[in-house]
Amino acid sequence: MDNLTEFKNLKSGNLLREGQIIVEGRKGFLKLLQSDFEIKKIIISDKLIEDYSHLNVVREKAIVVSEEELRSFTGFNYHKGILALAQRNLYSDLAELHPPYLVLNGLTSPENVGSIIRTCAGFGFKSIIIDRECVSPYLRRCIRVSMGNIFNVKVHQTNNLLDTLKKLQVPIIGTANTPNSKKINDWIPVGNEAIIIGSEGHGIDSHILEKCDQIYKIPVDNFVNHLNASVAAAIFLYHFDNTKIS
Repeated sequence: MDNLTEFKNLKSGNLLREGQIIVEGRKGFLKLLQSDFEIKKIIISDKLIEDYSHLNVVREKAIVVSEEELRSFTGFNYHKGILALAQRNLYSDLAELHPPYLVLNGLTSPENVGSIIRTCAGFGFKSIIIDRECVSPYLRRCIRVSMGNIFNVKVHQTNNLLDTLKKLQVPIIGTANTPNSKKINDWIPVGNEAIIIGSEGHGIDSHILEKCDQIYKIPVDNFVNHLNASVAAAIFLYHFDNTKIS
């Protein structure tokens, strides 16, 4: 199984640097098929191969193994019988993105980022901006949590988030429970904003927050102070989707 080395390494940072990703599970794989990624390699269990044998890419690229063999080198059972290695330029140029934008500032949890990507796709947000401190939404765990919905959005990665926000020339909306923030119900979106979600531990960086055109908060009990980043993102995107001016 020397030709399956990529699938054995759960830390896929090196793969990402080469523009490669690993997709696990049936739902993610089916969405991968609809994307512009080039599928390089597939491993599939002998119990599942008949369900996919009609696909040319499976006939050409698949390596069939037993369930036991699959578990032995993945070390977990999230794969649901199928994994794929695919390649493409992962990140889009800023000019390829269009408002509204969701901006992720320093998020480090793959589960949060994957969940946010799934929410973005659900509410029609196609343009995602992340800074260098943010975990890549193309990590295998992020892709799994997003249920493959990463293939329905464009992601731009920036080395200088503040500079990138200036280039957008749209209203910048901060999300933070601060003394000067307004309640989310006071926000009437115009439809072209950039909405920033800050890191799980520290929120939006202070130098970014002070450049926001407006800051809104989700009113919560003072004992809680703030919500999980993915939950907060879902609430803000739902509010945007239901109240924006057409």
